[in-house]
Amino acid sequence: MRKRTTLQDIANYCNLSKSMVAKVISNPENCKATVKTKTIVADAVKKLDYRPNFAAKALSTNRTFTIGILFPTVNSFYGELGVQIDAALAKRGYTALFAYWDGIKDAQQAFIRAFERMRLRGIDGVITCQYEESIAGAGIPVVTYGNERRLMDSVYPDKLDYAIRAIHYLVEHGHRHIGFIGFFQDIRYQQIRNEIEKLELPLVPGWFVPIEAYHHYENGYKGMKQILSLPKQPTAILTHSDHVAMGALRATNEAGVRVPDDISLLSYDNLCESAYSIPPLTTFDQQYKLGAELLVETLIRRIENPTLPQQKRSFTMPLVERASVKYITPDNRG
Repeated sequence: MRKRTTLQDIANYCNLSKSMVAKVISNPENCKATVKTKTIVADAVKKLDYRPNFAAKALSTNRTFTIGILFPTVNSFYGELGVQIDAALAKRGYTALFAYWDGIKDAQQAFIRAFERMRLRGIDGVITCQYEESIAGAGIPVVTYGNERRLMDSVYPDKLDYAIRAIHYLVEHGHRHIGFIGFFQDIRYQQIRNEIEKLELPLVPGWFVPIEAYHHYENGYKGMKQILSLPKQPTAILTHSDHVAMGALRATNEAGVRVPDDISLLSYDNLCESAYSIPPLTTFDQQYKLGAELLVETLIRRIENPTLPQQKRSFTMPLVERASVKYITPDNRG
């Protein structure tokens, strides 16, 4: 049986210190080694068929190097974010363990059950989009994605910045009558209303339609049908997500209403499929790779230094302009 290649074998082959080799292998992007050194180590790893011994590492550090990823349902939003989180963890020598549950029925209890299942696996920490204060004292580092949180580390898009830029973008395109189909409990809803009031634009209750849960096509479909049934419609609608926008597009298509000629849609997420809807969606990009990197970095910081102050890390979202928002002249504002 062939002897397993060790870090010391790689170090001897490269004529480098064992600690340098370990740094290059565990975190090649962030270590301070030269490009030449990284290349030499990478070639040696391949030639000598080196494979890290995670079992031994776990025993010596009292860590499993496994992170629980807890998301409500598997859809394209969580799928895109999850792929990037998995890649960010792998670069740092961690393995992702995923758990999903129905995001609508009994979501809070379903999350707690998933969290407890993860604990039994001896994970080092959790990344999730669900917030439950009761797990803050569970003894496992947790980082949440989506909003600023009171008791936990969090990574989130700057939704105040989004609301201001979204409304001003529509106003710059001639829109004065603006609606929203989305989740009223999300901070975006109030920020959008605040900005509309600040600019003294019409604030028509019927143009603001609540949805029952996140990221569901039927919510956008029903919400748009509700708005189209009104005597007067807004010229532009903000949607909670690309999925909601796609549901809204079906409703406009059935009603013979053209997007963006008759009504504009400004979306949120920049899912892969948003570029292939008809028309392609103008949307704010959640930057899944950046969000994943921040989540992983924040969690590992907490794992390695449990006494750190609470970490709250936000990022801005670039606007991706496509074809679902039209510039309108004063004569077309209604």
